[in-house]
Formats: sequence, C-alpha cells, structure tokens
Amino acid sequence: RYAGGAATVAVLKTFMVIESDCNIRAGTSSSYGLMQIRPETANQFKSRCGVTDNITAAWLTNPANADKSICIGAAFINSIAAGRCGSTPGGIYAGYNAGPGNCSDSVTCDGQQSCSGGPMKMWECPYDKTRNGDLICNTGFYQTKQGATYVNYCMNNLGF
Repeated sequence: RYAGGAATVAVLKTFMVIESDCNIRAGTSSSYGLMQIRPETANQFKSRCGVTDNITAAWLTNPANADKSICIGAAFINSIAAGRCGSTPGGIYAGYNAGPGNCSDSVTCDGQQSCSGGPMKMWECPYDKTRNGDLICNTGFYQTKQGATYVNYCMNNLGF
C-alpha cells in the first residue's frame, strides 16, 4: 500500500527482512520496529503518513502501528533516493542504515571508485585519516557494508 517511487514493494520487503527479520518488536539501542527506524527520523516523516503522535521506541514496536511504520520508512527511503545516496537499492540502504550524510564522497578515498562505479562514499572507504595523516580502519559501518551488498541478493530472492 505504501510502495511508490524508490520505495518499491521489493525494497520495502527487503529492508524489513534485513533490518528486523520482519519482527515488529525488534530493536537496537537506537532503532526500532519493522523498519528499524530511529524515533527522531520517524518524527521527521510522520506527517506524510497522517501520524500526529510523538513517535517513540514504544510506538515503533507496537503492532497497531506497523502499517504507519512502513509508510514512514517508505517516505524516508524516497527522501534518501532523491539525495546523495542515489536511487540504487544498495545506495538507498547505505543511507538508510548509516545516515544519508555518510553518502558524501569520501575525502580519504578521493579518486577511488565505488563498487557501484562512482566515487567512493564515506561509508565505503575502508579507512580514515587521523589528524596527523595516519590511516586507521573506518569502523562503524560494518552492518552498512554487509547490508548494502546483501540488498541485491535479497531483492532477487525475497521468497514471499
């Protein structure tokens, strides 16, 4: 019902499978529900789905709000696709999981090519530079890197 634009039925199902295993009660320390969305992000997009409540972790994990949670996730996905992350499912997932700001071109990996063919993005670069110019591992994007590649498999093998 909420599919449209970049948030196709396949993309919505894929994100639900990867993010929550389709478990409305799923949660991490910051993201919750079927779409594993942060309450502060959900509150930015709630008006597009007719939601007037203040969205909290409890709201996102309440089965009565599952459909609105999917609607909010779809609105967020479409906003990501219209920005720096691009409209490929892997790029959208990276912005969804790591935050759209991490889809900016990497300064550390400047001139290196992304797996998708364009400039390498911040979340893709395997290392960062310290203030004195040393290279260190780019940590914090493990799930994003794995999920962005898994999206392509999942999109072609949803099974439901």
